Amino acid sequence: MDEDDASPQEDTPLLTDKVASFEEGRKNDNDNTKSEDPDDEESSDRPGIPKKNPRFSASHASFRNLLNKWTVSQRQHALQRPGVGTAALLIRDAVMGQEPLSEEYDDLIYDPYKPSTAQNGYALLDTICILCGRLSSYDWTVRIIKLSAWLLAFLTFVEPPAWCRNGIQDQVLVPDSDIYTDCKLLFQARGPPLDDEENDHAEYYPNSTWMMLTEQEARWAEFLFVTIISLFVFLRFARNGFSITIHCQRNAQGMQRLLQFVGIVFIYVGLSIGNTTFHPFLRLLILGTFHDSFQREFRTFLRMIPEIVYILALLSLLLFFYAWFGTVIFYGSAQGKDNFPNLLESTWTLWQMVTTVNYPDVMMTAYNESRLSSIFFVSFMILSLFFIMNLILASVVNAYDSAITFRKKNRQKHTIGNLTRAFQLMDYKEEGEIDSETIMAVFYVLNNDFPDFRYVPDEETKILFGVLDKDGSSKISLDEFLDFGNVLLIQLVKASDYATIVELYMPETFASEWYQQFSKFVKSRAFDWAVDVILVLNAIVIGVQSYPELSGDEEYEINPNYTDGSIDTIWEAFETIFTIVYGLEVIVKLLVFGSKRYFESSRNIFDFLVTVSAISASAFVYYPNGYDDSRLIRLIVMARVLRLVRLLFAVPQFQLIGRIASEILPAAGSVLLFLFFLLYFFAVLGMLLYGGMITRDPNNPMAELLLNSDFAGAQYWGNNFNDMMSAMNVLFNLLVVNNWMVCEEGLELTTENKWVRWYFLCFHILGVILINNLVQAVVINAFFQQLENTHSQQNDEVVDGEAVIRQRTAMFDAAEVTGTKTGASGNYMARIQAIHSDIDLDERERLKNLFTRSSRSSNGNSNGADGENGE
Repeated sequence: MDEDDASPQEDTPLLTDKVASFEEGRKNDNDNTKSEDPDDEESSDRPGIPKKNPRFSASHASFRNLLNKWTVSQRQHALQRPGVGTAALLIRDAVMGQEPLSEEYDDLIYDPYKPSTAQNGYALLDTICILCGRLSSYDWTVRIIKLSAWLLAFLTFVEPPAWCRNGIQDQVLVPDSDIYTDCKLLFQARGPPLDDEENDHAEYYPNSTWMMLTEQEARWAEFLFVTIISLFVFLRFARNGFSITIHCQRNAQGMQRLLQFVGIVFIYVGLSIGNTTFHPFLRLLILGTFHDSFQREFRTFLRMIPEIVYILALLSLLLFFYAWFGTVIFYGSAQGKDNFPNLLESTWTLWQMVTTVNYPDVMMTAYNESRLSSIFFVSFMILSLFFIMNLILASVVNAYDSAITFRKKNRQKHTIGNLTRAFQLMDYKEEGEIDSETIMAVFYVLNNDFPDFRYVPDEETKILFGVLDKDGSSKISLDEFLDFGNVLLIQLVKASDYATIVELYMPETFASEWYQQFSKFVKSRAFDWAVDVILVLNAIVIGVQSYPELSGDEEYEINPNYTDGSIDTIWEAFETIFTIVYGLEVIVKLLVFGSKRYFESSRNIFDFLVTVSAISASAFVYYPNGYDDSRLIRLIVMARVLRLVRLLFAVPQFQLIGRIASEILPAAGSVLLFLFFLLYFFAVLGMLLYGGMITRDPNNPMAELLLNSDFAGAQYWGNNFNDMMSAMNVLFNLLVVNNWMVCEEGLELTTENKWVRWYFLCFHILGVILINNLVQAVVINAFFQQLENTHSQQNDEVVDGEAVIRQRTAMFDAAEVTGTKTGASGNYMARIQAIHSDIDLDERERLKNLFTRSSRSSNGNSNGADGENGE
């Protein structure tokens, strides 16, 4: 780096001196730490904490001393700096986007880092709370809990449904019949049905055969998963000082914890009394409390409803008036008797037209008699489908854009509020700046007490401090500190980590001219094109080899040489050669690119998996054993031929679409999760209401109700609510508007009433009209955001001589960052990894801002926290 780019304050002590001082003080903790025994205190002003009993003072002190050897001695020096512990709490909340409480609610916040806590005799409680907080924040802990919540919800797919358990089956079976006393017997019952006596193996109660557990096994599994979740909830409760008042505050997080507690309690109650009918709803509730993305989209959905209600009201008026006109116009005609016999039936017919499920079939009777009748139907479709439905889509897109804007502003407000309070706590002298020792102490506390964040090694903390210290003064102002949340999102990678095996262990070979030319060729487009040519040849060979099957030749017989375990045909020889070539390609790329860079590419990961599978299949087929069918190799290699799709992306427009599509998927994931929750809820509700009502059992009178119906004629027996998987399939059919009226008709016949229509109507409004449009809104919003970002990331950009930004990666020399001499060495690459993907995060712009040097006089709030890093 040039001399002109050095820090303007060259006499300022190096950051390494500060770090050394901090480390030296930390090593001397055991020699310098002496505290008064706090066990004589009998009262406390801390909320939610009962008064201390002096009889436990000795045991508390012994246990506390044991814990101090592991915890306090390692971090006490860092926490001796005023406000560091509490500031770390606030920084965590800032990154997560949690709402800061105003100072008037400080008494409601449990803070184990407050100096007064130890003086009140609660050092043991503080240590336990911190340990519980650490344990509940580890990534592996959170993964186990989320897996348990998902497995708990998955029980609904594999347990016996409530409608066929003992004591409930009388609603669907012949009275006084005890033939079927268990769900397993019901689902396995087969024989000739009433509608097809020649079929002697028809399912009497069609199901997906997913029921794998008995009722007792399902209850034990449920007890296990709920207990695991309960332990996690207890850890979070302990983290908040064992106080219900603190744990369940009046905010979104408090409501989430309260719902978790309610769901767990009701499940335990249901298990104890033996009634688990409504447990699937409680499982869904618990699962939802562990997914912030679902909660976020649910809040967006609630904000969207008021805008949509007025448009739905307009649609209702349109339905009413056209139903009125249709009933009058077609009165006494064949069209009127079939579809418009009265106002209610006319409305239902028109609603089916809105969903496009019965158009144009519904109008053909009148249309065949008079072409003028098309005016009624076409005008209705234009107004309802092309106008009102698109108006709903526009409203949903607008509501989602407003929600994104609200999230950004809200997060910015929360982030700035938390970071400002953290800064004020550490700047207890009100000097307007914080020294490097305090920042290093914060990093140390975050590393040891907050597994929410990745561990930051000492050398990286020096670099991150340099990024934070934009003016090179070794002091952090409030404006600079407001970037702390963004700094914590930086992931640093040493350039040396990308060194290849050849570079590390054969440096002479690596430096040779022939190897450099070889590496240049492997990294060139010519090498990729050569591999693509081989892929094309492989595809041709597979096509020729598979031609008899593809042409539908029924007289074709498989060559017996394919199943003798030997390479004795030309096609097997070609397959073996192609497999060897693909294996060599993987080896060459691993040598030239190195394993780290190679596996960063999703395309390389796909190639590696397929190649390893093909080699393993070849060894399995040709090694003497009981399996000799070489067609297995062909099937696996066919997957690799899919790589030919990449030829399309040689066209720049396809490259752009592919890049944007890969970025849209994470943003759409939260909405798709919300859609899954809706499907799950309606599937469980459908099983409770209509389970067992679709049957072909000749002993069940409901089977007779379906005879000669469109449902039976279309062979829709599998579309039912007899089990969870079948119910999900029905709802997916409704989601794509696929002949849903046939399913509705079948249930309408078996229930012998028309109330079932409300079930299908509610799902269509929520699932198809609202959430499906919400998915489109997310895709539209994400597409334009990523399109704008992609165009802005085409060229490399140099930031004040500090870093070179290439696409979303900043490359820089760690010795001096934004004017701060860090004491680190080597070249590094920095990336921003967002915690949440629901809103756009311009990583390139964020990196540019972080690596831009500034002075105290011009360091306004432009660098600050925009709050997009968390919620």
